[in-house]
Amino acid sequence: MNNTRHQSLFFARLPELQKLCATTVMLNPQILETETRSTQLKVCRQLLFLHQDILSAPVIGTLNQISVVMAV
Repeated sequence: MNNTRHQSLFFARLPELQKLCATTVMLNPQILETETRSTQLKVCRQLLFLHQDILSAPVIGTLNQISVVMAV
């Protein structure tokens, strides 16, 4: 079988560095430990799909934090 992978390259205009705002979102500590990672990924995806001007990613090494960057 021939597995072919297509690569994509996207270009975007970058906002001015002085107009960027970054924050860390902490998930509710009452979420069950077994569901924390799943919730973290779902919230990241929701932010990306619902708000086109936001970048979000899980904080490496944590299960309950998300990094969010947006232009103001």
